[in-house]
Amino acid sequence: VSGDACWKELEELCEQRKNDKDSDQFEFGRATRLAEAISREGDRHADRVLSVLSQKMETPESNPLLWLEIFVAKLAGLIRLESAAPLLVAKLKDDDGDFINEECTYALTKIGGAAAVEAIAKDFHEAPSHYRLYASSALQDMRGEIVVAKALELLKGKSDWDTQAKFIGTALANFDPEGLRAAKDFGIDDLPELRRGLIATAVLSGENFPDLD
Repeated sequence: VSGDACWKELEELCEQRKNDKDSDQFEFGRATRLAEAISREGDRHADRVLSVLSQKMETPESNPLLWLEIFVAKLAGLIRLESAAPLLVAKLKDDDGDFINEECTYALTKIGGAAAVEAIAKDFHEAPSHYRLYASSALQDMRGEIVVAKALELLKGKSDWDTQAKFIGTALANFDPEGLRAAKDFGIDDLPELRRGLIATAVLSGENFPDLD
């Protein structure tokens, strides 16, 4: 089955189920399989992806975009579409619901690299609190020097406790010694995951961290 046929089926599914308010009613498995099938054609459908993600949903009532944007965001991640990163960030800031927020976060993590990192970081501290939580989670699951550098840069700005922990966790997940130094000024007793990352980074880098003794 071609990507065009799968795209048409996905649009028709979202149109048919546009009045479904309960996620239990929507055929998530079928829509996910269609997105995955489309992704096998690479960026051939990139323009369609960008077109959908650029649409702003004025009202979710009887709107097929409510469901379509979720799976198109997933598709953007599956094909690692760098040009979609700013649109995914904008969707996150719009806060259209948990499902789209989670798919945007997943997609940004899959895209990774400078495109996603720079899009996430732009005006980060001025963004809504829900955005900062999702976006910092995306950073924490990314790998690379640019990710660490940006997380540590954002750590210097004014952030809530959870977001600061994610920035430090980003550095530690990348086994960067700077994460150890940042953690020294941050309480880790109630964060076992962060503490595990701290121990692993200390061991791999050969850095001394007295509080772990």
